[in-house]
Amino acid sequence: MPTQSRAKGSQKVIRLKLKSVSRGALQAAVIPRSGAELFSVRQHLRYRAAIDVEHLLQTQFAKDVHDRVFKEVRQLLDREFGCLRVYRNRRVFIVQHHSVEALIAGLLRCQLLAKRIKSPANNDFDELTEQTGIALGWGIGRSVLEAEGARLKRRRQK
Repeated sequence: MPTQSRAKGSQKVIRLKLKSVSRGALQAAVIPRSGAELFSVRQHLRYRAAIDVEHLLQTQFAKDVHDRVFKEVRQLLDREFGCLRVYRNRRVFIVQHHSVEALIAGLLRCQLLAKRIKSPANNDFDELTEQTGIALGWGIGRSVLEAEGARLKRRRQK
């Protein structure tokens, strides 16, 4: 019969048996969910810009050409502003930013780079016309409706 010697400072090891509880039930008991709120970058950005692609492009060309050009413009906007700040609303892109100066500077860079995107050749008209690239129209406001109004106002002024 082996003997165990207990030193003066040693303690007994106690093993507890814990009842198996599902993780969801444990979280529900610890964290009340009544005040939960989804965090979004868009909620904290003040200024919005509505950007549309050349109006004639939408009516003159086939859907596949239209989709290709919109995809290239979307990639251009994503590179400039980040994909979390850009989304599509009907026929226009909406970009959100915290600074109006930085938003305008980014839009001007996008306009310049969009001119480098090759405009599709239109065989119904003169094929010898010079391809100038894609034109972007934009307007800025504190809401989407205000930005849309500014964009339409700028388009009428052309």
